[in-house]
Amino acid sequence: GMILHFNFQAALIAWAILVACGWMILCKFVDDDLWSLGTRKYGTPRQNCILVAWGYETQHRLLWAKVAFLWIVYAATFVLCLVYCVMQLRIWQDYDAQTTTMKDFAAMLVGVEGIPACRRLEEELKEGVQQATGQRVIGVSVGWNHAEDLEEVQKALRKDLEDLFVANSVEESPMADIPEYNTTRRMLYKAEQAVFGLPAPDEVVDLPTDENITQLVMKMHSSPRAVVVFDTEDARDTAVEKAQAEGGIQIPGIGYVRLEEIVAEPDSVVWENFGRDEDHLKVGRIVTGFVFIGLACMFWAVVFYAPYAYYVLTFDYSNGREPGFVVGFAFSMIVVIGNAIMYEVCARISDWIGYRFRDGREACYMVLYTIACMFNVALDFVTTYWLQEIVLDALMFKTYFGQPIGEVSSFSEKFKTYGMQRALAENTYTYAFPSTFLIPFLIEFIPTIFAIWYIGRLVVKNHPEVRGLDAEQWLSMVPMDMGRYADLLLNAILGIFIFFFP
Repeated sequence: GMILHFNFQAALIAWAILVACGWMILCKFVDDDLWSLGTRKYGTPRQNCILVAWGYETQHRLLWAKVAFLWIVYAATFVLCLVYCVMQLRIWQDYDAQTTTMKDFAAMLVGVEGIPACRRLEEELKEGVQQATGQRVIGVSVGWNHAEDLEEVQKALRKDLEDLFVANSVEESPMADIPEYNTTRRMLYKAEQAVFGLPAPDEVVDLPTDENITQLVMKMHSSPRAVVVFDTEDARDTAVEKAQAEGGIQIPGIGYVRLEEIVAEPDSVVWENFGRDEDHLKVGRIVTGFVFIGLACMFWAVVFYAPYAYYVLTFDYSNGREPGFVVGFAFSMIVVIGNAIMYEVCARISDWIGYRFRDGREACYMVLYTIACMFNVALDFVTTYWLQEIVLDALMFKTYFGQPIGEVSSFSEKFKTYGMQRALAENTYTYAFPSTFLIPFLIEFIPTIFAIWYIGRLVVKNHPEVRGLDAEQWLSMVPMDMGRYADLLLNAILGIFIFFFP
């Protein structure tokens, strides 16, 4: 996955360079005005009239060149995308054929739902699959319905991990005494324990006993799926082919079940979702997720974007004055904050939908995040259009034919005016650079990677009660995800938008 991910980034960089070189060639050999079209500043009412006349005539005179360029980019991108897709598929197939991983020994058994744990289901399935397929089975892992008891299950798993950690580690040194702090530092120390959920030095962590774990397991029922691990890859392939040829395999006491190949690695399994992954449930959660995305977009618009819009609306634009660097930087940070909000909301929605494997979760997140950010872009365009109506009217902008902007009643006619086109183009550029093209890549690692690691380091250093497995977890890095796909797609979309304006 990482190889394909960096190939995607390299392909997108190469595509952007090709498009930029094509545009420079077009400007060089067609008309130098393509360099400056849409970039000239506002001025006095007279200068604005000259700007509108020059911009309108230049835009229409060179429209054929921009349309031809977009058609060429579209056709070339389509062909290159096909080539890229085939190349990525062949790389993955070659790597999969040359490399043996744990997924090559596993198959998914479907049709075992509702069976209580007291039946020792995994042993029954192991024997049944061996008899039905004639292939040796190493073991079976049933996906139990435990979403409602997830907290208790995690406590039980923690107990097992701590037992393994103690059994496989050297003897720990005695816990250091907590220094004698003054009143203020002692209050801060307790506040840190409360915020980070750290146990007190003399606190006994409430972990379930073996009897509690047994009671928890015995009340569970199986989900529709279980993972079967075969002795060899050939045995897995033979068993799957036989099951598919016969329309399933029969297991005594259970009935007919299906055997399917798994295309995901074990470390991507999300066991708690095995009992809550029906298609109709996921569709309902996705629809609800879009409602939450809409609410998050409204929150961003009201809390962060509205103050900026109000300032831009009330700014004095007389004699060509425009908002300065601080306002532009504030808009860039507003965009960064909006993208970060959508990042968190879409991540939580993707977790909540209930995919059995993280691969599905990552794909869902990529789609949701791209759509959510486009909601932000659309909202920004609508707001910019509304603001520019007022600003251009205040600047006494007129159309090429001398009609004041405020007297143009048709949306399409007002949208096609040079003043509006220039404003929307400038807004698109500002949204793209540095808001999404530069700033996230410079600062995103600080809160998402460095700050988390550094806080964990300070917690372990200054809290003697954090030891063993807890200390390892505090110092572990954030898991790598494929969210950068969505960021790059958003950047590509914004890069193309700019060509639709002067």
